[in-house]
Amino acid sequence: MRGDEHGVDQVPKRVTERHSCCAQPRDHLDARMIVRTNDLLTLLIVAIGARMYRQVPVELDETKAYEVTHPAAAARMNYVMRDQRQWCANNRARLEQCITIALFQNLMSGIDKVLADGKGQRWAQQTTFLHSPVGTVYMEELQAAFNRRLEERS
Repeated sequence: MRGDEHGVDQVPKRVTERHSCCAQPRDHLDARMIVRTNDLLTLLIVAIGARMYRQVPVELDETKAYEVTHPAAAARMNYVMRDQRQWCANNRARLEQCITIALFQNLMSGIDKVLADGKGQRWAQQTTFLHSPVGTVYMEELQAAFNRRLEERS
């Protein structure tokens, strides 16, 4: 790496290869910004994911999903990931492709391994429920309630 006139080093090729969303940057400053922002988004996902993961896990079914006072952690993380993708689309379009299901699954798997407290089974069960036909209806109703709440506030 060599420093430019402002003291900023070029991004090594191995870093831009690690972050596929950094492919073909306009210049090395742009690539560094993308790598740093991607790393910050990853840390944000890990922090929020770990917090959600540490909540008392609820095993969801078509009855329990509607009895809890707050959406299950897996449902909340769905919103976090969706909102991060939307933020990227509006503010850092090249980063949007970095926020993937594979990234989320990889990070949550790492959190599960680090915490290793058996809550991962419930997290997986919540995810399975949310992808079921009943869970899909639940998520649609949750979104409708969220939209109504937003309308009430405006």
